[in-house]
Amino acid sequence: RQPGFKDVRPTSLDMIDYEEEWLWKLLVRLDGAVALKAVFFALPAAAFAVVLLVLDDEYPDLRAQCGLEDVSESQIWTGVTAIVLALLSFRTSQALRRFWEGT
Repeated sequence: RQPGFKDVRPTSLDMIDYEEEWLWKLLVRLDGAVALKAVFFALPAAAFAVVLLVLDDEYPDLRAQCGLEDVSESQIWTGVTAIVLALLSFRTSQALRRFWEGT
């Protein structure tokens, strides 16, 4: 042993006892969490989807009466993709603008 250095050999008493409750506390904390905001948007959308499924099961010819059979899946996919890309480009440009303002 060199003078001034203490013995740093690990012992069983030096083991760190990790708690796994931190993950649950992190998930349910309300301060700064976005989970409640996400639920605020996700639950109405999910309820609307369930209503549409029930209506489609109960009234199979409802879509034909409303004129929605003319819209194909590729048109819906194209429309949704265009909306998501527009929102993503707006968010990205705003984030870059804020980044360059701060530097």
